[in-house]
Amino acid sequence: MLTNYITYSSLTVILTGLITITLALFVFSYLTRLTLKKNRERHERIYQNAEKWITESLKKHQSDLPSRRITSFFKHVLTVLPLLEKLNDANDHAAWQKLKSNLVTKVLLPKARKWSSSYFVKNRHLACRCFALHAEIEDVDKIRMLLSDRQITVQIQASFAAVTHFLETKHDELIRIAVRDMKEQSPKWRFAYKEAFVLGKKPITNWLEQEIKKEKDPGTRTVILDILSEMTGHDVVQYIEEDLLSKDKNLRLMAINILTRFPDQEHAKELKEFAHDVNEETKISAIDAYSTMMKIKAIPLLKELLHDPSWEVCLHSALHLRKLGDSGRKILEDQKKDEK
Repeated sequence: MLTNYITYSSLTVILTGLITITLALFVFSYLTRLTLKKNRERHERIYQNAEKWITESLKKHQSDLPSRRITSFFKHVLTVLPLLEKLNDANDHAAWQKLKSNLVTKVLLPKARKWSSSYFVKNRHLACRCFALHAEIEDVDKIRMLLSDRQITVQIQASFAAVTHFLETKHDELIRIAVRDMKEQSPKWRFAYKEAFVLGKKPITNWLEQEIKKEKDPGTRTVILDILSEMTGHDVVQYIEEDLLSKDKNLRLMAINILTRFPDQEHAKELKEFAHDVNEETKISAIDAYSTMMKIKAIPLLKELLHDPSWEVCLHSALHLRKLGDSGRKILEDQKKDEK
């Protein structure tokens, strides 16, 4: 009897505890959802009020900031920063530039300067985004520090700030650092850097074109050609004459890849020679460029390279022959018969 009573009491305690925990979890979940909903509504309200105020100010060509009202709208940086970035992408006229400069200077930069030396990567990212909207002369050292950050994602974000600084001041110190950093990075990270330069449009293009004319360092030339190929299209071909003959493998590959994207018949002879280069990567790039450029006239070279010692070169040659229609396919079929 006593045993049954103890068992019953234990089960009652356990059941009561489970019910209590379940209710506590339910209440916690409900309160969390309610808090998140209120925060979301508050952020949306702040975003809408800030956007409305900016739109009205632009219509009135007003750039002065009523301090109390602006503080209430723009002190929530995480909410307002995406709005300013969106408007900055959509506007380039003088009224917006003046209003943006005042907003960023008075509201964002004080926080960005603190965040720039923060231990947390997220804060350093936010600092870069603020500086990418606008930066003062006193912020140059902080941007330079962020360009050398231990986290590459922060370095990439800081390159946007470097481009903005150049567009506002025409001082190229920071974008030179960004180009130097790109030189040290692998192609996958360099792609992210390029976006910052592409957004710089004509002024950045002009600067890069002046630099490529006098730059001698192969690594730097490779980076500049890579960026210019995204910004100027076929016009970049005029700068690669000497680079096709460079002893630096990466620079030579960049020049060949540019010809793959922007075929130029004047360089067909060099590409045909590169198709027999000792470096496998160079051979493959040359095959791609030559086939793109010469079309059906590339068949004799592709047929020859089907017997190359490198299986990757053979594969690329076969793929290009297949793309050339019946003539190319016939060569591949004959090749199969010979192998049998």
